[in-house]
Amino acid sequence: MVFRRRKDETPTTSVSTEGDDSDTRPCVLSSQSSSFKGLNMKFGIIVLIFVVLVASYSRVLMATLPPENTNNIKPSTPMLRPTASISSRTGEPEFAPVKSKEYTETGPGANCENFDHGDTSPSTDPKIIDSLFNCNSEKGTCKWHFPARFFDKVCGIGKDFYEEIENIKKLHAARELWLNGPPIVIPRASITPKVNKGKFRKEPFPTHNISMTHVHKTGGTSLVNAFSSILGKGAKGKRHTVYQPGKSTSMMSMRAKRTSSSRNNNITSSVTRPMNPPKSPSSSSVRQANATSKFLDGAIKYTSEWGTADHTLFAVIRDPAERFISAIGQATGAFGSSSNGIGKTLLNECVHEDSDTKETLRCFVNLVKTNGTLIEVHFTPMVIEISFATMWKDIPVAVFPFTEVPLLMNELGANPNDKKKDGHAKGYRKSPLLTNMTFSDYDEDSLLTLCQIYKVDVLFMNQLGFETHCDKYHDVL
Repeated sequence: MVFRRRKDETPTTSVSTEGDDSDTRPCVLSSQSSSFKGLNMKFGIIVLIFVVLVASYSRVLMATLPPENTNNIKPSTPMLRPTASISSRTGEPEFAPVKSKEYTETGPGANCENFDHGDTSPSTDPKIIDSLFNCNSEKGTCKWHFPARFFDKVCGIGKDFYEEIENIKKLHAARELWLNGPPIVIPRASITPKVNKGKFRKEPFPTHNISMTHVHKTGGTSLVNAFSSILGKGAKGKRHTVYQPGKSTSMMSMRAKRTSSSRNNNITSSVTRPMNPPKSPSSSSVRQANATSKFLDGAIKYTSEWGTADHTLFAVIRDPAERFISAIGQATGAFGSSSNGIGKTLLNECVHEDSDTKETLRCFVNLVKTNGTLIEVHFTPMVIEISFATMWKDIPVAVFPFTEVPLLMNELGANPNDKKKDGHAKGYRKSPLLTNMTFSDYDEDSLLTLCQIYKVDVLFMNQLGFETHCDKYHDVL
């Protein structure tokens, strides 16, 4: 680094760091008295070392900044959201709430009448007004959901289940959540009209960045595969991993230790800890968690102008009673879940040759009531899955009903009728009792119990304006 001085400046005993860009002459250290010469030289050396250190730090700092936008894409609007750091003890992300312009945390005694549940208004941008992803609009078939606000412990719709969230966070930190389960992933695709639309889509693709949080048993596997397929047709993107569950070589016990609040119907509980606890997360999983946290910070409501980090995150949900039947078939060891460590236990508990479908369904309802919804990931309430997958952040999620899966498949250029996991296909589930099970197998008692277990999902769907089979029990839930 070169010290400069102005052309009209007389050399002094001090070092000048000011200068004119056109002046490249080095500054000369001088002294009017030889007695100060040695002192001035030492002082100049100290200043020089200081400036070099500052310059080095500046280069490091500049290297951490986002790259220059060279694609003529509108820069992302900075938003203050919860930030993540990595716990040195567990290696898992720890999230610290940060106050933002959109969300103000509430405290005890707050006036919830004016609580902001999130901006659910549709866009009036003529470029996207008819888009499927323009939630809450006439053409948009989705509804905006804000996970962090839903579970606000004072004013959120799901505030009574706040202790359940704290329980899940503890299990997550201990790597005991959903042992032997599949990874929690978020696929993402940046799509333009240049992407090959394939044979199932008639019109060119729009320009947008979309991603999905995989809610289990809502057509998610088909959609995840569709995301992968479109990347092979010219779209850009990748699959982000939120959490890779630990592995246990011992069979899970059906005995549960209660950790949930009794006022919340004990919707979650933790199973007995395995004899062989999961290993600590690898450095790669820690890096994945950090990268996914940063990626989620770019989630925005649907727009016509996309920043380099922007994307609209969507999820699919379905009626809790119908989803539960699908979850039974999966959790008992169907394709993709044969190594979950609990499938055989579930089958032994409830699937018997001398039982019919009604008795079998009633057994599973009581089993989950007793042991909690966290015994297997597919039993986890949908709204909790969404909150976990979004790392408890204050970001918008476009929530679609299950009936819209074919349209979403078309948005990804995939076969709208493709089903990667068809529970009613012969041989897919472990027993004909499970293959033939339908909603009509609920009796009044088992359906009411099921609705009590999944009350948080009923509240969630009702808030968004979706009906459920549990709505008739509204007064007793």
